[in-house]
Amino acid sequence: DSTIVLSWIRGDPRRWKPFVANRVQEIHIRTEPSQWRHCPTADNPADKLSRGCALDTLREDKLWWNGPAWLKEPIEQWPRLTMALSPEETRLVSPERKRVVTLCASLQEPSLLAIIDPSRYGTMERLVRITAYCCRFLANARTHAGERKIGARLSLQELQDAEKRWVRAIQADAFPVSKTVSGPISVRAGDPLAALSPFVDTEGLLRVGGRLSRTALPWCHRHPLLLPRNGPVVELIVRRIHESELHAGLNQTLAALRRRFWVVRGRQAVKRLIRACIICRKHDARPFCPLMSDLPPERVTPSFPFNRVGLDFAGPLHVKDEHRPAQKAYICLFTCMVTR
Repeated sequence: DSTIVLSWIRGDPRRWKPFVANRVQEIHIRTEPSQWRHCPTADNPADKLSRGCALDTLREDKLWWNGPAWLKEPIEQWPRLTMALSPEETRLVSPERKRVVTLCASLQEPSLLAIIDPSRYGTMERLVRITAYCCRFLANARTHAGERKIGARLSLQELQDAEKRWVRAIQADAFPVSKTVSGPISVRAGDPLAALSPFVDTEGLLRVGGRLSRTALPWCHRHPLLLPRNGPVVELIVRRIHESELHAGLNQTLAALRRRFWVVRGRQAVKRLIRACIICRKHDARPFCPLMSDLPPERVTPSFPFNRVGLDFAGPLHVKDEHRPAQKAYICLFTCMVTR
């Protein structure tokens, strides 16, 4: 006769706390919620014992021995319950209701910088190859077994696509401009990019405009890719150009870099890399000049000429003239140690 328990049974078990939810779920496994009905308190024989009853009264009680009279009637005539809980019953049901927290979040495509850490790799080639293998794995996971590339060497197209992915990722992180369609982009006045006339190509990459669009130069030379001046990927790109130019100086490295990439404040970026290059620091280091010791007394004490003599000996030297074959010759130089 408990309307509270009946509401638990007719409800979703996931709405209740674990103690009630586990038992309601067990009831749903063994029975159907529609099989459970409400018995009014006046027709409940179990109340005779739970509320106390004399033995003489219980012996003559028809409800105790025969049950409710409406059980003998058709099901259509059984009492129906309208599920309207009283304030007291509502107060008892609420503590058993499980609190549900709804979180609404918008899914965004994760950046490549959040998946692969470029600072863990020392060369741009290694970073590009690892990225290409990751892209191949994703492509194989989406294709049938017979069409997968397994064991084959990386193709030039795969390496180029991996490099473009990194360029696209660092451009999206450094230049938050709208790149929904290809073509020129609007840049506010005073922005450092305004003088470069940037535009978006058909692959979604940001390139430098300029006045060389009608020249016979390759496309990448006429419109180099736009890159920020900082970042681990930019440092790897500048280092690759610097090493491919055999550790050239500032101007030559910058000129080679601008054949494909236009780094904002590229001169400072190249200068910073050359200063940190170990090989360049070794070649540009000043020679070590040790301190000379004091002159011996024989060199500084006045005396007669050639009283103290220094001897320099050199040879052999191969000397040849027209009439004789080459012969060995030696040089012995005597100098005064005081006046030399």
